[in-house]
Amino acid sequence: MMRIQNLSFKAIFSMKSIHLKKHEERRLLAGHHWIYSNEIDVKQNPLKLFIAGEQLRILDCHGQFLGVGCIEPQALLCLRLLSREDKAIDSDFFKQKFKKALQWRERIYTQPYYRLFYGDSDGVSGLVIDRFGDTFSLQLNTPGMVALQSEIIEALESLFTVERLMLQTTASEGSRESIREVLKGDAEAPFIIKEGDLEFQAPVQGQKTGWFYDHRENRKALAAWVKDKKVLDVFSYVGAWGLAAAAAGAREVSCVDSSRKALDSLALNVKHNQQSQVKSIQGDALDILNDLADKRKSFDVIILDPPAFAKKRKDLSNALMGYQRLLEAALKLLSVEGILVFASCSFYTSKEDLLMVLNKASQKTGVNLQIFNYSGQAYDHPIHPAIPETEYLKCLWSRRC
Repeated sequence: MMRIQNLSFKAIFSMKSIHLKKHEERRLLAGHHWIYSNEIDVKQNPLKLFIAGEQLRILDCHGQFLGVGCIEPQALLCLRLLSREDKAIDSDFFKQKFKKALQWRERIYTQPYYRLFYGDSDGVSGLVIDRFGDTFSLQLNTPGMVALQSEIIEALESLFTVERLMLQTTASEGSRESIREVLKGDAEAPFIIKEGDLEFQAPVQGQKTGWFYDHRENRKALAAWVKDKKVLDVFSYVGAWGLAAAAAGAREVSCVDSSRKALDSLALNVKHNQQSQVKSIQGDALDILNDLADKRKSFDVIILDPPAFAKKRKDLSNALMGYQRLLEAALKLLSVEGILVFASCSFYTSKEDLLMVLNKASQKTGVNLQIFNYSGQAYDHPIHPAIPETEYLKCLWSRRC
């Protein structure tokens, strides 16, 4: 992982500048925030002269000011615009951004459990914050955000009562290595999430920021299809989908996950929410699906919500093959008139890709399907109209006919 210096910019009177090549400002002027290394005039501004996380004034080839951003000189996506004002980024900058983001979340949700801040869509590339009451989970995904960690926390604590602060850092582009730590509060006890009438516990050392708020509206929509049904929740984690189905009247729910720790949390959540019809199965998802088929099991509703199979563009081909294998195995378990909810959280997987693999699986298994809905991420994950990368979640709803 790239070493990030602990940079304090408050004492810097003037930032360095970096120039773009001719016409390479067009993406910024169209509203995007990202600049690639091949768009920078490296003859005038050799990238080796800059420090990872350093704030820079971004100029076009004529020296016209475009904005302030943070650099990651060794990465292809090496510069991210943070502000179009000609001043350094400080805690007040984040405070104003958080206030604006909070206004939207408080408009759409009545309880303080949501994605408070969603990166580029809320105006700060590389920063994600989830809120769980007085517990906050920060995800710092760029050297710039790591360098500005103290300013981010200062802004957060000026607006909220922060009893516990969890941190995940991924300090270089494309890195799969991350550091997790608890900066404040209890480092061991699970944290609480409230969603509708349900209350969940999730482990501190869990997945991503700890919870998947992005499927909140999809879990709510599931309620219309599960009453008195037999439900299979694959890649269940701590039971968000499965318990939502149980609370909506499902007769029986089976949750599949490879993580013993996640299923232990699921068991606590089942007991706490008094949903005894929820059971767990530990193991590899594909192996479990095939085993259930061998036992001639069937389900009325199947939720297939795997982790991102394509974290990079080069992973796409293998990801699609993986999705198709899962779909073929799941379709063998789907009863006539059954509902399949199939989701992908990878930006690199398009809606058309998912339709293609779903159709291939349908043809190979001889299971006829009708797609009746297509949905995406929840309202606290807004999409920036100039930044297609902010739309990543796709969810296909189909019926066996």
